[in-house]
Amino acid sequence: MKIAIIGTTSYLDKMKKHAARMVLEGHEVTFPALNSRPDLNSLEICIYNMEQIESADRVDFFWDCRSPGALFDFGMIFALGIPLKIIYLESKTFMDVLRGYEAMHEGLQEEGQRKWVECMNTRLKGNGFSLCVEDIGLLVVIVGWFTRWIFV
Repeated sequence: MKIAIIGTTSYLDKMKKHAARMVLEGHEVTFPALNSRPDLNSLEICIYNMEQIESADRVDFFWDCRSPGALFDFGMIFALGIPLKIIYLESKTFMDVLRGYEAMHEGLQEEGQRKWVECMNTRLKGNGFSLCVEDIGLLVVIVGWFTRWIFV
C-alpha cells in the first residue's frame, strides 16, 4: 500500500518513526515534509502535497489541531476522497477548554465545576487583585479593546 504521511512539522520525529515502521511493514511511503523543496513557493508546496496525497492509497495524519497548513492538507484529503488514518492528534487544545466548559454546565464534569467554584470564591473573598486561568481570555479581550480605543 502507498501511504502519504502528512502533518504538522512540529511532529517530524514522530512522523519519521512512523514512516520507518510503515516501510518495515512493506508499505511504500511518501513523506512530503522530508522532501525539502526550497525551489517551491507556498502555492507550489500545496500543489506538491496534493499530488503526493492524490497518489496515495491512504494518508496517515499527524496534527497539533492548530496548524493551518495541515488543516489545508486535510481539506485536500477530504476533497479527493483519500482514506485517512489518524496517527496523532494533539489533545491539549483550546477545543478541549470549550468542550470542558460546555460539559461543566451540563453537569458532566464535576471536577472542572469544583475548580471553577473555588476560583470564583477566591476572587470574591477580597484577597486583592487575582486572576484565575479562566480570566486570562477576558483580560486579553479587555486589553485588545482598550488598545484599539487608545490608538484609533
